[in-house]
Amino acid sequence: MKPSVSFIIPVYNGEKCIAQAISSALSQNYAQFDVIVVNDGSKDQTLDVVSSIKDERLKVVDLENNKGRSSARNMGVQSSNADYIAFLDADDQIDPRKLTLQMDYILQNKLDICGTWGHAIIKKKKILFKHPVDDKTIKSRIIKSHTFIHSSIIMRRSLFLSSDGYDKELSFSEDYDLFLRLVPISICGNMPIPTVEYVTPIGISYAFREQVAIAKIRLRAILNYGYGLHNLLYVFTPIVSFFIPRNLKIILKKIIN
Repeated sequence: MKPSVSFIIPVYNGEKCIAQAISSALSQNYAQFDVIVVNDGSKDQTLDVVSSIKDERLKVVDLENNKGRSSARNMGVQSSNADYIAFLDADDQIDPRKLTLQMDYILQNKLDICGTWGHAIIKKKKILFKHPVDDKTIKSRIIKSHTFIHSSIIMRRSLFLSSDGYDKELSFSEDYDLFLRLVPISICGNMPIPTVEYVTPIGISYAFREQVAIAKIRLRAILNYGYGLHNLLYVFTPIVSFFIPRNLKIILKKIIN
């Protein structure tokens, strides 16, 4: 029997998109999985939409008050009994073959953390992003560039729990912080097949706050996670990248990864 997997989907006021995310998860052609949706204190009709989906593989954790997506994901993982956990954001969708292909890839390569390639949806256009495939390259690049697509990730649940999960104090790039902690102590990889379509938030204010958050996270990784002072240059690159036009930034990111 193959290992069991839980999808963890946090959602806050996602009535317009959550059904599609859940449907894409439930459509997997893999035997041993469930879907855990954490309704993070939504004020709209999100809970009604989720509750209307009748499937024994779907579990709902309903939080009375909004805790933030980091806490919501942590609670979702704690509600799982699976061997592996897969993360999916409420506005993203995945290929129905994802679990089968990716779990085979994980077992064949003995990976603790595994992502895949994916398509970013930017202004209604699909752009393919390829990330480093092998563990050595991921380890060398993680402080320079985020080497995973979050909604493509599957990892050992035991590894996640041993790390104390997402930092609930972070509201931007909390996944990047988690991977900076876990990559050095894990065997990692990216399956070179696109399995996810993910939405990239737009807006100057959001982009600036995100880049500032990445800079702070990298500084913390250098000071506390053992990445070394020689990586200080990469603390400033997110701020510099804010002033680079989006199209050029996409080209540069593809070259780097």
